[in-house]
Amino acid sequence: MRRGASWKRYARVLVEVAEKIRALQQVGDELRGFALLLDTNPDLSTFFQNPAILLKDKKEVFDTLAERSGLSSMLESFLGFLLEKGEVSALPGILRIYEEMSDERLNRTKAIVTSAVPLADGERRQVIDRLAALTGKTVYLEEKVDPSLLGGLKVQVKSTVYDGTLRARLTKIREQLLRAS
Repeated sequence: MRRGASWKRYARVLVEVAEKIRALQQVGDELRGFALLLDTNPDLSTFFQNPAILLKDKKEVFDTLAERSGLSSMLESFLGFLLEKGEVSALPGILRIYEEMSDERLNRTKAIVTSAVPLADGERRQVIDRLAALTGKTVYLEEKVDPSLLGGLKVQVKSTVYDGTLRARLTKIREQLLRAS
């Protein structure tokens, strides 16, 4: 079976179980937190993916991490299953699919907002309100800061990008001037 297909199957099962126990958000938060833990600790990620390390040693470390992280028993079982299958490296892909599926069920969408400086609370609320009106869904933000934008915002909702950055406007003006020459 292709990796992407197995990731989708794993994510679908996780979403269905989380939905039954009314914990879509909680499970998503825990999954995201564990994926972030592995992402920010490459040695830990390498440890779990190393085939030379015995599964029982991996389980010991995982059990300690799960306890310290306060993972729900359901997510602990799921992640333990991935560990046994040697699929820990699939976690980022499974998380992405899980978020898409749970967002669909909860009638919400993620917007990736990139700005030159961090958004103020009022600006954040304005962006969320405008995007909610535009999409008809509850919107949550993933915020990024990129000083090279100079000002304004770049917003991505699924595959649609709204680029209202100063850099984009200046590029457009430059292109218009070059065409007029």
